[in-house]
Amino acid sequence: MQSFLHGSGILRNAYGLTEVGTLVSYNYDTQSKPTSVGRLMANIRVKIVDSSGQLQGPKGLGEILCHNGQPWSGYVGNPQATAEMRDSAGWYHTGDVGYFDDDHYLHIVERKKDMLKYLGMMYYPHEVEEVIAQMPDVAEVCVFGIFRETEGDAAAASVVLRSGSKLDPKHVEQYVRKNVSVQFKHLHGGVQFVPQLAKSANGKVNRQAVKAAYLRDATQS
Repeated sequence: MQSFLHGSGILRNAYGLTEVGTLVSYNYDTQSKPTSVGRLMANIRVKIVDSSGQLQGPKGLGEILCHNGQPWSGYVGNPQATAEMRDSAGWYHTGDVGYFDDDHYLHIVERKKDMLKYLGMMYYPHEVEEVIAQMPDVAEVCVFGIFRETEGDAAAASVVLRSGSKLDPKHVEQYVRKNVSVQFKHLHGGVQFVPQLAKSANGKVNRQAVKAAYLRDATQS
């Protein structure tokens, strides 16, 4: 990492699970595929399935399932978690959502548990985040669901603005309405501007902490 930060090293993406006991994939081509976790390692099989278990083709989004053909004793004292993690056919249900591109490179999008459902329609936060991130005044964004008993998970966003921005929360809502064709992904939960987003120790945005701060501020206002 130090050599990479000083410009003389190479940083590569990889993907693995403790349960599998080895790497699942490794990216040797960070130049043309910087966001991918690479191609599969030897003796590893991966498939992408949707919520009904149907196999997805290239660029089809779904849960990542892994198979290594090796025995696994499971989690000590927790047979339920073991059964949830590995099915009877030996496939590990990772809980990660991703896809294969046309070149057979694996891409990780987010966690399955982050999936939202509004008016009976399922969607993922990153689908809205990618749109908001295109706004020139936006430095960072985190989208999450605000549960409503009748509609479900209404999308809401915490946004960090770039220095000097005069953007208004309504501008963000209008931008999403204009650039997202389906109504159930619109920001029905509102928009909040924040100085920074809560992050984990490895620098990843902590969606649950950001949501908690949003709800806390909404209650106090």
